[in-house]
Amino acid sequence: MEAVESVIDYLTKNPIYAAVAVLLLVLVAVALMKKMTKLLIIALLAAAAYGYYLHDVSRGPLDRAKDQLQTLGDDADRLLERSGIR
Repeated sequence: MEAVESVIDYLTKNPIYAAVAVLLLVLVAVALMKKMTKLLIIALLAAAAYGYYLHDVSRGPLDRAKDQLQTLGDDADRLLERSGIR
């Protein structure tokens, strides 16, 4: 504790060093906030990707195959209507 008190006394007696110390603390705080913001953005993107993955996996391959077959059938119907066969 004596070391901390001696630093505080030194800074109060020399205001230029106190201003430099405050400036350094502000710069460190800003740098930490930038890092935390980037980390938060990466975490949110990872959570969104994981949620999409869980949603896609929960459907199952049969549901996806049925959807693709339905789309293929709809496309075939439209093609037949355009050609005049139906």
